[in-house]
Amino acid sequence: ERPEALISSQFPVFTIYAQKICLKDKSKSCTQGWAFERVNGFELKRMGKKSVKVMSRLECMQLCLNERDFECRSVNFDTIGHECSLSDMDRHTVNINDDGKIRNYGPSNPTMSYMENNCIQGIDSIKDCKEKCLNSQFRCHSFDFSDNICRISHLDKNSLTHIENPYIKVVGTTTYELLMCYNVTISCRSREMVTRVRTSRLFNGKIYAKNKPNKCVNDITNSLEFDIKMKYNNDECDVKQSSPGHFTNDIVIQHHDMVVTTKDLALGVYCKFNLYNDSMSFLDLTIDG
Repeated sequence: ERPEALISSQFPVFTIYAQKICLKDKSKSCTQGWAFERVNGFELKRMGKKSVKVMSRLECMQLCLNERDFECRSVNFDTIGHECSLSDMDRHTVNINDDGKIRNYGPSNPTMSYMENNCIQGIDSIKDCKEKCLNSQFRCHSFDFSDNICRISHLDKNSLTHIENPYIKVVGTTTYELLMCYNVTISCRSREMVTRVRTSRLFNGKIYAKNKPNKCVNDITNSLEFDIKMKYNNDECDVKQSSPGHFTNDIVIQHHDMVVTTKDLALGVYCKFNLYNDSMSFLDLTIDG
């Protein structure tokens, strides 16, 4: 009847099935748009803290919402056995980089339903919201936080260039974007320590020992991975031995070959070896009789 109300959208269309239910929240703490998200045929395995026999999914969700012995984040419900398993874990608290995640959460039999408590937020600050973005189950590139609501997104200004006016002006809200992440690891070898760096964007610059910027340096051009090797007993990189078997040094990740900027990082790295002697004693475990 109103064709002018239909316009072409630049945004993808998401289909969501919602079912209205009535839950009694004793603490009246749930203010979210929906209380639980259900995934049929999936379950969170080996994470249950309490198991109760109930007659319906609704009762199972009710138990989780009103649980007081621990913070119930999710439940598994078996429609055949009527088993309701409450857990203080959910898909988000299980680290995406953990190899055990595939075993902990995944497909189950068709009678099983995984239900996640959406009333659990625990986001009270910008710092918590940032952590939620960095540890999300997808590639989070931006987030914003206001009125104790944390919104994380897989989009940023680089992925929104094809959309006209993608941002909405909201008073008191700031959008933060992830520019570059560094994954720094240290390998403590017998004769040297190796600092390896992986970045989320192509890096141009150099990595060097802070006190030996000209002798102990590695120039980097258009790379996502780079490293620097520093020998223990060599003045070239100024590796210090603070105590027997304990080696330390300071390194700098510099984004420009000649100019120091606010984006540069200074990191302290160390290797520790156990040089103490361990003694073992053997006891007679013979049993008489």
